[in-house]
Amino acid sequence: MTRTFLALCLAVLAAIIVIPPAGAAAPENPAGLAPAVSGEDAGLRWQQLPAGERDRLQELYHRYQELPAEQKDVLQDRLRYFRQLPEEEQLRLRERFRVWQSLSPSEKERIRNTYRHYQELSPAKQMELREEMHKAHDMAPADRMMRHQELRHEFMMPRGGR
Repeated sequence: MTRTFLALCLAVLAAIIVIPPAGAAAPENPAGLAPAVSGEDAGLRWQQLPAGERDRLQELYHRYQELPAEQKDVLQDRLRYFRQLPEEEQLRLRERFRVWQSLSPSEKERIRNTYRHYQELSPAKQMELREEMHKAHDMAPADRMMRHQELRHEFMMPRGGR
């Protein structure tokens, strides 16, 4: 359920706008979010979307409607946060999401495991790792990749492997 909810959160944030399908009732808006597109423009834009995108958005819309109120609140908070970000940051996040979507399931799982191990580190070790990663940022791409691998082995080995 958590993975499904996370996937739904990411999909909603990626879409930014969930245009209800033609003939569907507009979603409730308890968070007071201003619609990005409304009225006649929404219907026109909906019809201009490729059929596959309309089907995907319709599926997301129905999944959203089935969520418990608490999860809807979380999604609305995340959307509200995203909308207040500067445009450059929104573009950066959209690009990172696009890259995430292109990863294989095994790559995604490796990243999730790395993140779990990172969360197990002490705050001091987390800070040290962030500083080392920041230093590596200015290296040539091949050197940076090698340094990142070294840091992963140094900091991120599962507790049983240290």
